[in-house]
Amino acid sequence: MPSAVEHENILIAIDDSAATWRAVDYVADLGRTSQRLCVHLFHADFYPPDLQESRGGTTANEEEEVEAQLERKQQRWERRMQGAAAHLFNKARELFVDHLSEEISRRAPKLYVKVIE
Repeated sequence: MPSAVEHENILIAIDDSAATWRAVDYVADLGRTSQRLCVHLFHADFYPPDLQESRGGTTANEEEEVEAQLERKQQRWERRMQGAAAHLFNKARELFVDHLSEEISRRAPKLYVKVIE
């Protein structure tokens, strides 16, 4: 009986740990034999405690200023994290290409690659 699933979906959470790169290597090796492998990568992080909540203000104006400062700090932190995540995604892509370059050439008409940023 044919499967109703079009692709085997694998989700890999990435950071810069050895476990991440072992998982990427393992899944890339799976890509050599799987005809329907769809790999999803994600990177998640959370605000450090000092960026999670403002100290507040004693007046409405002070409260607005404190909140605006916190928001600017959060935006700077988010930009740094996006840059760090982009580096990790690029490294993962390179590993997949290294593992699968021969397979990509052989199965090019059947291979579908989609990068979502």
